Amino acid sequence: MGWLILLLGVLVRLKVYWQNRSLFLDEANLSRNIVERDWAGLFRTLDYRQYAPPGYLILNKASALLFGAHEYSLRLLALLSSIGLLFVVYSLAKKLIHSAWVQLIPLFLTAFSYEMIRYGTENKQYSTDALLTALFVALALHWPPQRLSSRQIAAWAAIGTTAIWFSMPIVFTLAGIGLYYGYAFLHKQDYQKTGKLTLAIGGWLLSFGLYYWLLLRQDIESDYLNTYHQDYFLPLLPQSSTEWQQWGRLLLSLVHNTVGFTVVAYIVGTAALLWGIIRLGQQHAVRLILLGAPVLACLLASALELYSLIPRLTLFFIPLMALLMGVGTDDWWARRSWMPAVCFFLWLSVLPLKGGLYYLTASLKVEDTREVLRHAQAAPSGTLVYVHHEAVPAAVYYRDYHPDSAAFRQKTMYLSHWDETPDTLRHQNTESFWTVYSHLINDHSRAEMSTQIEQLQEWAKKEEEVNGRGAVAQGWVKK
Repeated sequence: MGWLILLLGVLVRLKVYWQNRSLFLDEANLSRNIVERDWAGLFRTLDYRQYAPPGYLILNKASALLFGAHEYSLRLLALLSSIGLLFVVYSLAKKLIHSAWVQLIPLFLTAFSYEMIRYGTENKQYSTDALLTALFVALALHWPPQRLSSRQIAAWAAIGTTAIWFSMPIVFTLAGIGLYYGYAFLHKQDYQKTGKLTLAIGGWLLSFGLYYWLLLRQDIESDYLNTYHQDYFLPLLPQSSTEWQQWGRLLLSLVHNTVGFTVVAYIVGTAALLWGIIRLGQQHAVRLILLGAPVLACLLASALELYSLIPRLTLFFIPLMALLMGVGTDDWWARRSWMPAVCFFLWLSVLPLKGGLYYLTASLKVEDTREVLRHAQAAPSGTLVYVHHEAVPAAVYYRDYHPDSAAFRQKTMYLSHWDETPDTLRHQNTESFWTVYSHLINDHSRAEMSTQIEQLQEWAKKEEEVNGRGAVAQGWVKK
């Protein structure tokens, strides 16, 4: 059964990847950084309010140079990382969970998570973050504290120092690994290995310090970042009812990001997670440190307003949460003859609702900006395409860098700024034109478009409209 889940998990990712959906706003902006900069430029703070580690950017730039700057090459690293993650999670489940049936739970949760499938087929670093975390945990289990040699400690020093440049949240995973080994060494009073581990951790800290100074410092101090993510910082010492609600909402979000959004999923997932923590703490405290410390380190950073708990930024530890749930379920499964049946039916009410299998037949879409832009450019009417500022990143990418860029240059594009409206075209020397809006996946963007369209209708008549997921193109003629 495990290999069937693996096969279906790989197939759904390949199918969504091959679907080749349009770049959405943030993805287009990250892609622009990759193609516009030279290699050295990838080690500087990114433009267009984007954040990604230089190692990830380097691999994607190499892919774009080798295979062309199209969606497939820019998403290849995310795809391979997402597929690799499935195999690593299944391997971890076999190490941590005794029952072959319960081993399938963390695998299923990872394989058919919407977020894992989406970001595993998108030019963003989140699936790479998850893969590196899972690989580091697997390596730590493969090199247990009691058998860790000096050569392996040196290897950890080199691996950790390098990985920091490929994944931002890997520092939380390294914190867990340092505590995992440090706790075991101090418990056995092995001060020689403790000293060597301290030197390795020192190397990690120096590497992270350099990374922070060159790249993270400006981003963390950014007013935009702090404002945008304010609702996703965990209150350190909640005092008001609003802060307590935010605290509860964010912690519950970690559960529903792992198991789903139903009441049953909350209950089953939370109960299995808490019991897994208790039992692992009783039986294998160092393993609990290994799996739990990265999560706690991330929560602490969020409480200090240094890391956001917006769902996509927590994907790196979602497999660890699933594994802890599996450990809790495994203990229930082994207790009494009727418990396996209870566990089976409880999880049967949760797992199918993950919904990832749906995308074996359906399309996963975020923003159809490419499609509506192409239609506006190819339409016989209109001589100008007004691009709303939220559609500008994708429009620029497709017009200037995509291998099929000629299809997006048939009409002149007017790239608007954030404070512009189509009223700019009122006195332009054109009788007909198109407007293109995207990022219509939130209420603010839809409301802004509605307001601008109402103003536009005062002096122009809509002749045609093409709707896509999160994007729309409209053909207009001046009255």
